[in-house]
Parts: sequence; structure tokens; C-alpha cells
Amino acid sequence: MRNKIIYVAGAYYDKTKQGTIKNINIARQMGIEIWNNGATAIVPHDNTYLYEYEKKSITKYDSFIEGDLEIIKQTDALYMLKNWKTSNGAKIEYNFAKKNHIPIITNKRDLKKFIQKKHKRCAFCSKIRTYYKKGFCSKCFNLIKKLKQQHNEEYFKEINKGFVIVPRL
Repeated sequence: MRNKIIYVAGAYYDKTKQGTIKNINIARQMGIEIWNNGATAIVPHDNTYLYEYEKKSITKYDSFIEGDLEIIKQTDALYMLKNWKTSNGAKIEYNFAKKNHIPIITNKRDLKKFIQKKHKRCAFCSKIRTYYKKGFCSKCFNLIKKLKQQHNEEYFKEINKGFVIVPRL
């Protein structure tokens, strides 16, 4: 069984370079704690460590956020650092996770419980989500429903908690 993947969300920027480094270190320490508790940590703060201070800036802020949201899609949960409410980016990540039914963790006690608990996974995409219908996360359930409507010459048959397309006879 694979480790749960937990994304660390919180403030990155600060008014000073030293403040930004402090925020990065807070996120890094939480990442270490997540790894030490048996899960996989994704710490975006390390992914873009002080890029904004480079003379040849790689990309713009919106591109970082878009990239972070793509990463969040692949995670099992978000861990919100205590400073997350001071960060526009972390607020975007929080709302994205909430909209996509990705579990949100806000304290270390719940983090440990989440890592230790055996969670149901979607029968189609195998992700942990907070909302299920017939064994599927809402995203996959809606996708399957849409495919059923589009392919009226075919129907979907449930086999071992999965779906296969079976042509009508």
C-alpha cells in the first residue's frame, strides 16, 4: 500500500527576505514531521525556494499557483500551517481542496490520525476524498455519469468496484 501524500500549505512570502526564509523553514519542518509519521510530504515552499530573489525570474506568481493546484489534485490531503490565513496562495489552495473534496488537516493530532487511519479510496482513481457515491469520489462519479449519457449505444457495467464499457448486444 502506498504512503498517503500530504501537501503542506501556508504562508511563503513575507515583507523581508528573512521573514520569507522563516516561513519556508516552518513549512520544511512540517514536511519532515509528515515524513517521520509515515506519509509522503509535498512542500511547495522548497520547490520554489527564494526564486523571487533571483535576477532571472523563472515565472510569475500565477504560474506557481497553477502548478501548485495541479500538484494538489494528486494529493490525499492538505495540511494547513498555522500561518495559512495570512497567505493569498494558501487561501486559494484551501478553497481548491474544499471544492474538490480533498481532506484538509489543520493540526498535528488530526494529522497523525489521518496518516494512521485506513481510508476508503475511490474505486476509479484510487484517491482519498471526503465525498463518495457508490464507492467513487464525486469527480469520478460525475465523469462516469457523463460518459454514460454520451455513449448511449454502450452501457457501463460494474465489475469489482470498477467500470468497463460493454457494447450492447
